[in-house]
Amino acid sequence: MKRKLLTRIGGIQTKIQERRVGAGLRNLEQKLQNKLAELLKQEELMWFQRSRAKWLADGDRNTLYYHLKATIRRRRNNIIMLRNSDKEWVEDPSTLHNMVTEFYKNLFSKPNEECEWFQTNITYPRLEVSSLAKLENVPDSEEIKYALFSMSPWKAPGPDGYPAGFYQQAWNIVGEGVVDFVKLAWQNPMMLENINCTDICLIPKVAQPEFVNQFRPISLCNRLYKVVSKVVVNQLKEFIPVIISPYQTGFVPGRSIHENIVVAQELLHSRNRMTGKRGYFAIKVDLAKAYDMLRWDFIHKTLQEVGFPPGMIEVIMHGVTTVTTNVKWNGARTEYFRPYRGIRQGDPMSPYLFVLCMDKLSHMISQAVDGGKWVGIRAGRAGPIISHLMFADDLLLYGKATAEHMQCVIKVLDDFCILSGQKVSQEKTSILFSKNVPQEVKTMLQNISGFRVTSSLGKYLGVPLTGRAPKRGDYQYIIEQLQSKLTAWKAKNLSFAGRVKLAKSVMEAMPIYPMMTAIIPNSILQEVQRLQRDFIWGDSIHGIKHHAVRWELISTPKYRGGLGLRRLEIMNKACLMKLGWELNHNDVGLWSAVLEGKYGRDINNLVNAQAKNNDSSLWRILVHLQQDIDRFSCWAVGDGSKVHAWESFWIEPGLRICDLNVNIPINLMHANKLYAIPPPCGDNGNDIKVWPAGKSDRFSVNSAYALLSKDRQHMCEDVWSKIWKLLPERVRSFVWLMKHDRVLTRDCSKCIGVWLCSVDQQSRELFFTSDLQQWIKFSINGAIGGIGIENWSSFWAIACHSFGSAKTADNIVQVRNNVRQNIGWIPPKVDWVVVNTDGARSSTGSCGCGGVVRNKHEKISL
Repeated sequence: MKRKLLTRIGGIQTKIQERRVGAGLRNLEQKLQNKLAELLKQEELMWFQRSRAKWLADGDRNTLYYHLKATIRRRRNNIIMLRNSDKEWVEDPSTLHNMVTEFYKNLFSKPNEECEWFQTNITYPRLEVSSLAKLENVPDSEEIKYALFSMSPWKAPGPDGYPAGFYQQAWNIVGEGVVDFVKLAWQNPMMLENINCTDICLIPKVAQPEFVNQFRPISLCNRLYKVVSKVVVNQLKEFIPVIISPYQTGFVPGRSIHENIVVAQELLHSRNRMTGKRGYFAIKVDLAKAYDMLRWDFIHKTLQEVGFPPGMIEVIMHGVTTVTTNVKWNGARTEYFRPYRGIRQGDPMSPYLFVLCMDKLSHMISQAVDGGKWVGIRAGRAGPIISHLMFADDLLLYGKATAEHMQCVIKVLDDFCILSGQKVSQEKTSILFSKNVPQEVKTMLQNISGFRVTSSLGKYLGVPLTGRAPKRGDYQYIIEQLQSKLTAWKAKNLSFAGRVKLAKSVMEAMPIYPMMTAIIPNSILQEVQRLQRDFIWGDSIHGIKHHAVRWELISTPKYRGGLGLRRLEIMNKACLMKLGWELNHNDVGLWSAVLEGKYGRDINNLVNAQAKNNDSSLWRILVHLQQDIDRFSCWAVGDGSKVHAWESFWIEPGLRICDLNVNIPINLMHANKLYAIPPPCGDNGNDIKVWPAGKSDRFSVNSAYALLSKDRQHMCEDVWSKIWKLLPERVRSFVWLMKHDRVLTRDCSKCIGVWLCSVDQQSRELFFTSDLQQWIKFSINGAIGGIGIENWSSFWAIACHSFGSAKTADNIVQVRNNVRQNIGWIPPKVDWVVVNTDGARSSTGSCGCGGVVRNKHEKISL
């Protein structure tokens, strides 16, 4: 189809060159062009979805890179051989097929024993009557639409084959039907069984999996079911923070994964400094197949104990229990079967149901702590007692290093596993002791628990858990992960724009997560930036290419002529400033209580604090950054109790009353800001710190980075804003290189066949010359009958990009050599002229060209 369209369009364009055309042929060309554009768009979307490249930019999609990426991805996901339970290799496709299917049938099989509920004195907080009333209501059309449109449009679809993007783009057609179905399913949950089918895709958990259990089963649900599940989630989110205990931070709105990391690091820092007779242990618990082993009756009883309305419980349980599933094996579906336990990874409800169920373990631990059977650990004398930390199924347990306490820990875990269906993996669970625990005690506790004794807990929630100042070796994994990705990426098949986008959205993002809770060593950050530079300019093991633009310019904002990549050492400080800001303003969390109790200082007033040498590295950097936080923030005056009129910033950063010079007329803008501030009053509430540089006075890492790098002091140049509005992305990047005079032209003026032989090879002079612009205008006028002034920038940019590409130039020359036609001269219309040009180039490189301009009467004008 595409070849046929291209052939027809090529024939019409040949006629246009010969001037043997009428209005009908031009209209036909336009229709064919529109049809081709739609076909290319569909092809591009298909390859985009198959490549799973979430970072890509417009204009760099339907290229060889994405075709290769999709092909490599398919080959990587293809499973050729695995070991069976006897550790023997199995290669026969049918045997492998049956082995994998039986594994998941057994995994999701019905538990043998009935669930006996373990009632604890500590339970979930009671929901208010008004909250229960909200959960009993049938969702309205706006809730349903919001649930659908909040989904990623092109993620892998379920058995129905429809991604969310289909429903989003066709909402005016299918929207009413979707809304009606969800409302009916709410009133009659049995309807969910009709759409509750799932494909299980196997995602490797290790680099080279050998056994079936080394794959993570991700469930691809039908889209209509996911809409129902998403509506349930949106209703539950409001109440989850009230219900879940403070020790759990996973999937709880308002809590961050970094809170648990901070607490774990501070506890380990305290452990490293422990002396005396009382020792402690930390256990990193691994729950095997945590989602897949969860009992359905346990989920049901948990929801009842929480106190959810029966109607809501019925919708949730029908979504969990009416599923039929199959394992998608090397792209083909196997036989469907019904599971009898487990929740699906891929169902929007699953994470929230899991944290509700895991909170039952929190109740059991807290009851043991209250009864004196389990003694937790303090970070500092005044800090809270910490017995456990949870992020979904990532579990850390803390206790006193005695036989009685270890036996209590094991009993609580065993009781919870019997109750919920969970299973502790003895091989993967490790135990770490404080330095003051004798070796004989370590051996005794290891024998009681059966857990592996370790000298390091390794990574927790994706970051190294050390309890000391970061070292290069702790974060070497970032470099290794980047190098691993670079070997898989096909840089030579990406345009310059594509490489920049990938370097920014993927390579730059990799160290951001550990930056949120630690200062990464400069040597690591410099190595990351070196890898970014090399990748952007196409360096490889085969050679180093010319780096046309210096890194200092690339790492400046786009509105100042850069590419917007970040300087990672400044970004690290901006990320930690966010942690410091949260510490000052959201001081109700467990992590802030640990820091305040450990260091005994007012966390709301750290500006004048002095960190000690034996404090943790995180606390020292937070205290150090408080000066910057205070400098860039200001007070919103309420009752005036915290604001110092002369010294505090309460107008905007950089302005203080004590700096006012009464002998100089005050700036009118500053005066108006002063007049707009109401005087302190008790009715105005408390004084609060705000972040003027952020949206709605809220702190943002981007604004902190801009302030630290002093980017906000520069005005935006109009030319750069125009360049970054051009489409597609590769054209913007090419014009950016042109503006910086960094296009490698390679005798481009001789290749492209225009009147530029006298121009030297500086790209700015080549592409910004008025001769080239006039030539482009003449060419486009002849082809499409004129250009609107609003389209000129795009036409010029695209033409320059085409001429500047060596491949394109070679193709143009090749076409001219292969296609030879005798074209007769045709008089132009009244008030028009015809420009005829010709040129030649010898093998020695010399060239010449000429032209003539004639009107309708064949009179030569030029």
